[in-house]
Formats: sequence, structure tokens, C-alpha cells
Amino acid sequence: MRVAVVLAGIVIITTLTGCGGTPSDRSADQSSTSAIADAVKLIRGGHLNDAERRLITARAVASEDPRRLEQLDYYIATVRAYKGDLATAHKLIAAHAEAATQRREPDSVVSMTTSLAWLVWAEGDAARAAEIVAGAAVGVDELDADARRAWTERIDFARAFFLIDIAAASPAEDRSARAADAEQARGGLAEAAADHRSALVAYAALRAGDLATATAAARGVTLDRQTEPPVAWVVAQALSGADAPRAAAARRQAASQIGLLAAIFARTKEP
Repeated sequence: MRVAVVLAGIVIITTLTGCGGTPSDRSADQSSTSAIADAVKLIRGGHLNDAERRLITARAVASEDPRRLEQLDYYIATVRAYKGDLATAHKLIAAHAEAATQRREPDSVVSMTTSLAWLVWAEGDAARAAEIVAGAAVGVDELDADARRAWTERIDFARAFFLIDIAAASPAEDRSARAADAEQARGGLAEAAADHRSALVAYAALRAGDLATATAAARGVTLDRQTEPPVAWVVAQALSGADAPRAAAARRQAASQIGLLAAIFARTKEP
């Protein structure tokens, strides 16, 4: 059966099979948790259309719960980003960022707004991305201590990353001032964020064409299961010519974390 599902103003046509019974009969099978787990496995296997269908099917059951809808739509946006459809991903995430603001739920506001900033960056507007992520920082103070620490680090990293691109794209007469802004933002990262700072040094050097500095900085990044996709992507780019095995390991790490950032950086080839 072909059905049209409206997501954030976007009509998505999908084919559903085996959907007999009432929503209550199917609720256990179609819970957001199991749907997301199934979708992640399907994405990992490259079955993007199947993943999207699974999520959309579960979405009908979760329609009365805004937090479950947010989770499902985040992964639908992730699928769309893997497919290269950043416009739909943008609309989905922007709609949930606005909805979370209206509900006054700071954790959702911070996560959805930060995700939106990365999507806008991927669409080529680093200046707007920096503005958006600065807005995400407003909600951080309302989070608990552990979440506040983690999100502050992510937001500060994103802002510095975007400022590096702004500097690189600035006219020659403005470039030094914009580069100083980016360096100041990088210097503001917490002491615990050593790998984030090293990745930012590498990225700034890459954007400036200084491959030696980029390589040295990237070699200082520790790659492990906690390394986030933007950091791993920078390491892969910086070491692609100087250390192919480590660059390949960084690419594998970036790809291993199924999510919106991994989808964005899977399609971002070079600075």
C-alpha cells in the first residue's frame, strides 16, 4: 500500500506492507525504541529506503508523543542526509527545534538546534550555522551538570569549526580578524577537550593550506569509540596523504556512529 506521509510540510511517499490491525495492536512492535534500533541496523547495512519505511510506520503510533516524534524524525532526517537530501533533513530538524522551544524543553532545544546548525553548515552557510549554534548555547544552562558539560564542549567545538570556515571564505582584508575570532573560540574550549582543540588546529591549517601543521595536529588526536564524526573527519582529511592507515581508521570511526553528523560527514569529501 502506498501512502503519503507529511513530515514538516514535506510529503513523503512510501510503501507499507504487513500493516494490519489497529495501532494499539501494533504498538509494541512499532515502538520508537525498536523502530530506531531496526532502522540503525538497516542504515548500517545500506538499506536506506527500508530504514525510512520502518521509521515512518512507527511514526503513526508515536504521533501523540512529541519526544518520540522528535526521536523518529531525527533518524528520518539522518536517512535523508545519507541520501543527500539535506533540504528535507533541514526542514524536519528545524521544525523540531521550534517545537522544543515552544514546549520549553532545553535538552531537545539544545540537541535539535545544534543538529540544525550542522545541517546549515553542510548546505554551505557557515555564517548562519555559527548564529544558530550560538542560539543553542542559550539553553545549556538549564541542563543538568553532566549534560551541560558535554553540550558546552560540542557547541564550542561547532562554533569554532564554523568560524574557521568563515575566516577561510573572508576577503583578504578581513581574513586575519576572522581567523583571530576562530582562534579565540578554539582557545575557549575546556581543558578536557584536547582532541577537539587539536582537530580545530588541524582544520584551520587545512583551510589555510598548511599541510604540515594540519598533519602534526591530526596526529595528536586520539581515535577511539567516543571520537565524534567531525573530529574523525578532520583527522582523515589531514592525514590522507601522510598517513593512509590512520586516515582510513579515522574514516571508519566517523562512519561507525550512525546519526545525523555521521551522515553529513559521509558526504563531505574535503574542506
